[in-house]
Amino acid sequence: MEQHIQTQSQDELLPALSFRPEPTTNYLEHVRHVRFRAAAGDRFSEASRVIRFQLQDSCWLEPSSIRFQCLLTNKDTTAGNLLTPIAPPLCMFSNMKIYAAGQLVENIEELGVLASIIDRTKPAARRIIESAMAHPLVIAGDNERRKTIAGGESRRLIFDLPVGLFKCGKLLPLHLLQMLTVELTLADRTQAFTTAGANISDSFDLSDVSLLASCLHVNSTVSAQYHQHLEAGLDMPVTHQVETGSKCLVTNSTFTLSISRSMTRLKQLYVVVVAVGDKPVRDFVCRADAALTTATDITSFQIACGSYRVPDSPCVGVAETYYRCLQAVGKASTSDDVAVPFARYQANSMIYAVDFEKMGEEAQFTGLNTQGKTLSLIVNNAFDGNNAHEVYVYLVADQILNMKGRAGVDILD
Repeated sequence: MEQHIQTQSQDELLPALSFRPEPTTNYLEHVRHVRFRAAAGDRFSEASRVIRFQLQDSCWLEPSSIRFQCLLTNKDTTAGNLLTPIAPPLCMFSNMKIYAAGQLVENIEELGVLASIIDRTKPAARRIIESAMAHPLVIAGDNERRKTIAGGESRRLIFDLPVGLFKCGKLLPLHLLQMLTVELTLADRTQAFTTAGANISDSFDLSDVSLLASCLHVNSTVSAQYHQHLEAGLDMPVTHQVETGSKCLVTNSTFTLSISRSMTRLKQLYVVVVAVGDKPVRDFVCRADAALTTATDITSFQIACGSYRVPDSPCVGVAETYYRCLQAVGKASTSDDVAVPFARYQANSMIYAVDFEKMGEEAQFTGLNTQGKTLSLIVNNAFDGNNAHEVYVYLVADQILNMKGRAGVDILD
């Protein structure tokens, strides 16, 4: 067997012995670091919630460079009344939509809770670095808080947007997409800030709002070849992932939810449970107490799709739920960490998650096809008692945006 393996191996030149020059890109003429201003107005609050950007340029957009930038002002001018963030800045928004060539490409509902899930599953060091550009985190042991904004003061924020199209790894031709539009809607002013207690402000607005991005300009000959390709009726597909969110109310700790959205390439599912009256962006319910004994660690869940079950047997307890969450975010088999340690996960950050991909790290389109089938979430003993709770469900799937010249784009999901 050893001899067979050796004969199948192939010698390759070590990188240190290779003197082949790196590829050149003389067709790239220059790069511009641009700022796209909001389309209407420059001050947003409860009176003007919708922020819309129209990305138009004769360039190739580097989508991973896009950052939302704004000035957040505490409108309460009393010096002692503090605006106290409890979550990352993206939690100030309730919805985000992306349009290309007039068609809806992505529509993320319940954006604030999704932003909190993403924030907690980032690598710990990365989360700290990014918070410095937004609401700086102060962490002491298992406790953390975000720096406040005094009455009448402002803070400049810069943060990423969880748009699958912006994470596709391709340069996007703005001159071919016929106006790429980003639209965000502000949530209720109390969603992302402390509202109870003395010397508290929950009044704010956003100004100097823009999207920062990098745009690359290429040789006109290269651009012409792309135009000719599309004018000939050939495809130019861009694969990316989309997230869809929904919320429902339950009054029993054991419940089954039917999820109506059918997808051909469902990758992951994320769920959090929040008691009515708590902050949805902060207080994710976990029934088990700190001792994690079987007296309280009794929560279980499973996903049913027709006769198919994921996992095969119900996931029982906080430890396995944490492991399934690590699987879903791609951290279970790596040395990477997540920002929320197990103790904090058990305390107020319990995220139910399932990975449906067969070979998610190595191949595309290996997710679950749910078309023509009923997708059901089955949860037992999610919380103590039978009080009203909100359940937030997020589906992540692969999607294809196919550019078609004058015909615009096709969305294939």
